[in-house]
Amino acid sequence: MTPALQPRLPQPQPPRRPRPTGSPPRSRRPGISPKAGTPRMSAVARSPRPLNPTVRVLRPRPQHQPLWLWVLRGVQQTSGLTAFLAGGVIVGFYASTVYTQQQWGKAYRQLDDLQRQESQLTSAHEMLRQQLAEEAELPGSGLVAPSPNTILFLEPADPRPAPVSPPEPPAPPQLHPIGY
Repeated sequence: MTPALQPRLPQPQPPRRPRPTGSPPRSRRPGISPKAGTPRMSAVARSPRPLNPTVRVLRPRPQHQPLWLWVLRGVQQTSGLTAFLAGGVIVGFYASTVYTQQQWGKAYRQLDDLQRQESQLTSAHEMLRQQLAEEAELPGSGLVAPSPNTILFLEPADPRPAPVSPPEPPAPPQLHPIGY
């Protein structure tokens, strides 16, 4: 037979040395059994039998803490909450400051563009006025220089009558007094 097909027989274990009385078994990590890798359980937890009825489980009494300790805990919780809220307010204030600065920069650039356009329009307007004045001075333009002989006076028109509006219907009579 090949070694892979041979049945495996349990290997004999070396005899255990007796441990000294009063010393706990040694393990690699405290609280962990060396074989199973699980925490050790007490004999009471392993046994399926109920506990002895004469044995009472004692729970520790809640100890009353001194007043100064309660006050310090309250101060700690309050100051923690206050610090958290103050941090939130500061972050919000910083965000609003950054946003305001961005909006101000955007509005300033827009103002600068509008001022530049205004100066360009003013210069274009003055150039057109100058060009029209030069063309008016040319002899073939058909324009005449103003003089008292060429001024036209117009008579004002008769005033128009105001439009007649239909009369308003009378207000319904009041059924209750206005006041005392």
